Amino acid sequence: MAFVTPRRRLLAVHSVPKRCKPYGLDLTALWPMAWTREEPAHGDVAAPFKVTQQTPNGDDQGHHQDVVGLLFGPALVCKSVQDWLQPNCARYAAMYVPRHYTWDGLQSYVDALAESGAFGRNGAVGQEVDISSFSDSEEGLIADLTRKSQRLAVFAASRGLPGQVAEQIEADFKQIGMVMAKIAPATQMQLKLEIMGENSCNTWHQDFYTARTIISYNLDGTEFVNSENVDFWELKNCGNNDCIIRDSSQVYSAKVGDALFMKGTKFPSAARGLIHRSPPKHYHATGQVMHRLLLKVDLS
Repeated sequence: MAFVTPRRRLLAVHSVPKRCKPYGLDLTALWPMAWTREEPAHGDVAAPFKVTQQTPNGDDQGHHQDVVGLLFGPALVCKSVQDWLQPNCARYAAMYVPRHYTWDGLQSYVDALAESGAFGRNGAVGQEVDISSFSDSEEGLIADLTRKSQRLAVFAASRGLPGQVAEQIEADFKQIGMVMAKIAPATQMQLKLEIMGENSCNTWHQDFYTARTIISYNLDGTEFVNSENVDFWELKNCGNNDCIIRDSSQVYSAKVGDALFMKGTKFPSAARGLIHRSPPKHYHATGQVMHRLLLKVDLS
């Protein structure tokens, strides 16, 4: 099945495609307010879009099992995000789940979303989850996460993102959100869908909050390093990437579709404050930046 390439048209945010209305969702509750959406244009055909999950089997299955429980730099490799709740994860500044997903042809859709301005001035839409209000009701937390995850997914689909990707985003928000609500004491959780291009942060840094899970659905994933490979004086005083990292050959990079859990400086364990950055920017032959579509779930 081929998807049409979106073409910009200015429309009010309350103008929601009919396929979204049965959900009964108020898309205006998203932050920030988005005032445009992509309207398909007849006759403009994009590169075929395909989403696959590469289920390991045979030799690949054995290799996949072999890496679980090992280290990928400072990150403990886990079979699923639920494994992040295991006690031994307290010893690591990050956890990493390889998922074997690919989204062929997604780049053109992400670039079109960025050019449309559908995600607002800052290129992000999000939802707040008040974890503290569900301390005695896991069912209530599940219902709230489901509603807000669905709202973000429907919004992205209504602005031109292929439905298969929107469905995966919804599932990721719900699954990761439930785990992160249990992983550390926190009162607030932020679900965010973000498009990054020229605004990406390529400087090595630590996050000054509790924790973040990040997934990149196209192009490249987050880069990170062992703390032993960092000159912390340079990290805190200089900010020059060439000075911060001692050995650039020992930089690790998350793959597209994989889930990376990063502990911030406020995480309640001895291992925390993962040093990381956005990957280097890529550009089309025309000179335009290639955008990345990111899922972020933050604890504060």
